[in-house]
Amino acid sequence: MDDANKMFRCNNKEEAIGKFNEFKNKWENKYPNIIYNTEIKLGELLRFYDYPSRIRNLLKSTNIIEIMNEEIRRRIKTVSSFPGGDFAMKIFYLKSIEFNSKHAFRKMNGYYKCHDEIKEMFNRRYYL
Repeated sequence: MDDANKMFRCNNKEEAIGKFNEFKNKWENKYPNIIYNTEIKLGELLRFYDYPSRIRNLLKSTNIIEIMNEEIRRRIKTVSSFPGGDFAMKIFYLKSIEFNSKHAFRKMNGYYKCHDEIKEMFNRRYYL
């Protein structure tokens, strides 16, 4: 697993692609499907390198998702039985709304230091 994680600890995308190639050479014979699927999605997996280094850790982190999942699990545990199949979806929906409103104005460390760079990236992407 550490071999795979090396590509997420690089300074830039080119270095990360090099680490992926090392990972691929080492594990391709033993885990061809994993290598194949990773290679197909490599651009998406490494997209966070397109953004300023000050906010990359925030973009690749799943902490906020894990917190939300834990809140949903906690709510589901308190319900002894579900009256219907839509009830679970309703819990998910309501917890999502609550979570979004609670975290909507959360500050991203480092964002204001690279705000202009991100704005320029947005303008190039959407031709503004």
